[in-house]
Amino acid sequence: MSRGFKGVSPLFDYELTLDYLNNLPKIHDKFFNFTPYKICHSKRKIISCSIFKRSTEGVYGVSPYNDEFETKYLNKFFNLMKYIKKHFPTFGVMLFTTDDLAHLFKNENINIYTNPYNEGLIHTFSRFLAIDYDIDLMMVIDVDETHLRHHKLFDDRSSRFLIVGKYDYFVNPEKTAKKYSAIMAGGFQLCKKDITFKMQDIIPRFLYHQTHNLHLEPKTIYNAKSNEEHYLGFGNRPFTYGCDERFLTKFLYFYLTRKGVLTTYTNNPKNEENIMDFCFLKQVRGHPVNPLDQNWNPIKIIIA
Repeated sequence: MSRGFKGVSPLFDYELTLDYLNNLPKIHDKFFNFTPYKICHSKRKIISCSIFKRSTEGVYGVSPYNDEFETKYLNKFFNLMKYIKKHFPTFGVMLFTTDDLAHLFKNENINIYTNPYNEGLIHTFSRFLAIDYDIDLMMVIDVDETHLRHHKLFDDRSSRFLIVGKYDYFVNPEKTAKKYSAIMAGGFQLCKKDITFKMQDIIPRFLYHQTHNLHLEPKTIYNAKSNEEHYLGFGNRPFTYGCDERFLTKFLYFYLTRKGVLTTYTNNPKNEENIMDFCFLKQVRGHPVNPLDQNWNPIKIIIA
C-alpha cells in the first residue's frame, strides 16, 4: 500500500492508490447497485445527490430512522430543486434513493435511480455514482443545502472547496483525534475525462480497506482513537458519519492531484490546509507527468 510521502505531513501518510484498491476484494457492493426508476432528461452536466429515510448519524452498522426526514431533507431538497432550475439551467439532477421514496419526486429535471437498501450512512457514497454514467460533469451536493452560492464559482473542471478551520476541528473532547477533509463530500465537482475507474467498483474495495486494513495505516492524529462513534478516527468505518469524506481524502484527492487536474477554491490560501497541500505538491512535481499536458499544474488556487 502506498502511504504517501513520509516526513511531509501526517495528512499524507495514508494515501490509498488506485492500484492498491484494485487488488482488494469488494464488500457492501449491494448498496451500489441502482436501477433507473424515471429518466426525465439527457443533460451532460449533472448535480448529484442522494436521499434516504435513515439518518447519517448513528452507531456502527445501524443508522436510525430520521425523525426530521421531511423538514431536514425532503422539504429542503424540493426548495433546492427550484434554486437549481433558476441558477443552474444547464444542469440536470441525478437522485439516488430507495424504492419506497422514488414516487415523491416528480420534478421533470430529475433522473431517479433506486435500490431497496435504506441505509443513510453508507448511502452517502451513492451520490458519487453519477460519474459512472454517460455524462461530462458531476457536481455533488448535500440535499439539505439551502443554496449553492459557492458552487456557482466552479467552472468545467474537477474542483473542490477548501474550508478554513477544518484542520483544527477535533472529534473528541480529549483532543486526541482531528478531522481533516481534503475534499468535502458536499462541495466538489468531477469531470468525466479525469476519471479512469468506476465508482461502483472502487467504493466497495475502499470499504474493505476501511473494515479490514486500517491497521496498515501509520497511526496519526487523523486516525487516532477517540469517542465511541469515531473510535478509529473521524469517519474511519464504513457506517460512520464522515466515511464518505475519508474516501475522498484518502483516495480521490491524491488521484486527482497526481494527475494535475484538481482546482481548489478557497478564501484563504495561507491557511494550514493549503500549506500542507503545497508541501505535498512539491513532492508530486518530481514524479513523471502526462507528456501530453505541457502546462501541468497539480493544484490551482482560486480565491473565492
